[in-house]
Amino acid sequence: MVCPLYLLFYMGDAFLTSYYAHYFIENGMSPDQQSALLGVIPLALFLGCFVLSPFAKSPKKALWLYRICLFCEIGLAITFTFVHSFAGLMVVTFLIGFFDGAPFSFLEGYVVPLCEKRGIRYSNIRIFGTIGYIVSLAFGYFLLSNFPVRDSYYFAAGLFALAAISSFFLNGKEGEVQTEKEKGRIADLLSAGVIILLLSQLFSYGAFNSISYILPVYLKTLGLADADYSLMRSISIVAEMIMLLLMPVIVKKRNIGKWPLLVSGVVCLLGSSLGVFITHTFALGYLTLILSAVGKAFCFAFLASAMEKYSGENTLAMALTVNTGLTDLTSAALNFASSAIYANIGFQAYFGIACGLEAIGVILLFFLPKEGISKTREAI
Repeated sequence: MVCPLYLLFYMGDAFLTSYYAHYFIENGMSPDQQSALLGVIPLALFLGCFVLSPFAKSPKKALWLYRICLFCEIGLAITFTFVHSFAGLMVVTFLIGFFDGAPFSFLEGYVVPLCEKRGIRYSNIRIFGTIGYIVSLAFGYFLLSNFPVRDSYYFAAGLFALAAISSFFLNGKEGEVQTEKEKGRIADLLSAGVIILLLSQLFSYGAFNSISYILPVYLKTLGLADADYSLMRSISIVAEMIMLLLMPVIVKKRNIGKWPLLVSGVVCLLGSSLGVFITHTFALGYLTLILSAVGKAFCFAFLASAMEKYSGENTLAMALTVNTGLTDLTSAALNFASSAIYANIGFQAYFGIACGLEAIGVILLFFLPKEGISKTREAI
């Protein structure tokens, strides 16, 4: 039941989050208003993750938190279609962001330990999320060509409802922790490996994630149509799916150290750097998105397993949720500053700043300890 759940959930998220910039433009928001709205999204994701993460003390609790967030998103996605003022969009956008970031980590916190116990590669499960994005974005090309952007939020609400219903068919007892002593603690996040991974993701994936918000704005100023951007996204996610399918061939073992994360960081950095010197609309869009898709595939396949190595099974959902919050904090800071940056010194400067932060994140990965949770806790 996990595979259909990933498919439905990621299809819903694609309809919910892929067209933020387009929806704000459709509602007549100015560049400064767009920047504020795009900035409040990762800020809300950060706050939501940090408020909810202490409750994810076991895989079973993570699954229930996932369901609660989904039900909140259903109502907010529908509400979004009735709001058109800047103040109203700020409120609803913040609430959507608050409940939208943590569910990914909660779901991984439940599924990854089960994959480890059963000897299943997590990438074989995660690929259904990528397929969900492909289906939704491919349909989005048709949607944006014939209907207003707001209709995508009705699809998001329906798919989230199906995902929430599907989650009740999972066996929650499989992830249940039996004793209070075994439950995850916030103090368990203080291993050297977890701290380095969190800092690396804060710089690297946080800056990279900010680019995903600003890239469609830049491409639109270069004359790209909304439907063409949706097609670009869907093609890039096909590349991500192909990489996930090839992952067992590229990486023979599941526990192979830090190099897949280094590949992820370097390829994402390369994709981001294209915005510094390429101004051709289609070349910039396709190359950046495809390189980003390859980098994300490595991150999706191995980040959770690497985090579990240093955090332990019961703290995994908490660690991943904190990780999501930190990356969103970086994205929020860059998004809030984005309009001032690209209005005064150009989009190329914005991409250059993001690349510098990503480079710091990649360098930090070289300091990851070889030992897992038992050794790193001794060091603390």
